[in-house]
Amino acid sequence: MNHITTNHTPTIESVQEQFEVWRSKRAKKREPIPTHLWHQAAELCRVYSISRVSRQLRLSYSELKLRALDKPSPAVQFMEIDVNALSDRWQIECRRPDGGQLLMSGSTLPAIEAIVKAFIS
Repeated sequence: MNHITTNHTPTIESVQEQFEVWRSKRAKKREPIPTHLWHQAAELCRVYSISRVSRQLRLSYSELKLRALDKPSPAVQFMEIDVNALSDRWQIECRRPDGGQLLMSGSTLPAIEAIVKAFIS
């Protein structure tokens, strides 16, 4: 079966070769697969089946499926909070695109706005 690849999708053979090079040069057998290789394997799943890619690249089918079906991060969303409406116990969670997380909870009202601004800047 012939598969057409776009300019952005690598060939399965080229990614297989990259995996073979990485496997031959890794320091430990249990070393995690680099992110860029996972990304390329997930890209292949746009053209080939997850089963074929996992077999040919010798990857975990379930791990590849999670990465291939992983949806992009949602757009940044802002929400106005009326701190006067908070009850006795409250919890606020913020996440940055770089993976940083801020979790605040309490029963008194600190300077939430200043804390969040410092976190996102």
